[in-house]
Amino acid sequence: MNVEVRVLVYISKEGCVSVNDVVERYGLNKEEAQRLLEGLVEEGDLIRRAVYGALLYCMPEAKTPPKYRNQKYYEGPVECLKVERFREALADLIKEHRGHQATIRPKRLVAHLPNPCRLRSTALIRIATYVLLVEYRPALINRKKWLFDLDKLRALLSISF
Repeated sequence: MNVEVRVLVYISKEGCVSVNDVVERYGLNKEEAQRLLEGLVEEGDLIRRAVYGALLYCMPEAKTPPKYRNQKYYEGPVECLKVERFREALADLIKEHRGHQATIRPKRLVAHLPNPCRLRSTALIRIATYVLLVEYRPALINRKKWLFDLDKLRALLSISF
């Protein structure tokens, strides 16, 4: 039995594993284990889950193991962590507002993400906070109230009026 099949059997029993779990169990180095797991993802046998502090490789129907489960951990698709998703959600959110100023909180930005990404995750809210405070700082008027200048935001996002 080759290592790939043995790893699949191991993951089917565990549900989710990290690269370090495979390294410890099968004596591979990190590069080999990473390459093996990424190959299984590309074949469609596994999915990736980003959790706080680790990247897990899981069977599609598996739940996140208890040692990784916490409200601060993100259990959704990795694609939702891209800054472009937050940019699109912010553009949709701005289209709802009229006037020159608006209060835009990170939690509300997460609520405007595309459907598979709308999770009540502290990790997503932290990323949204980072995006709002770093990427769009020139448009921020009052940080405590999350008050933004909509005209500057539209200019930063290249949205026509």
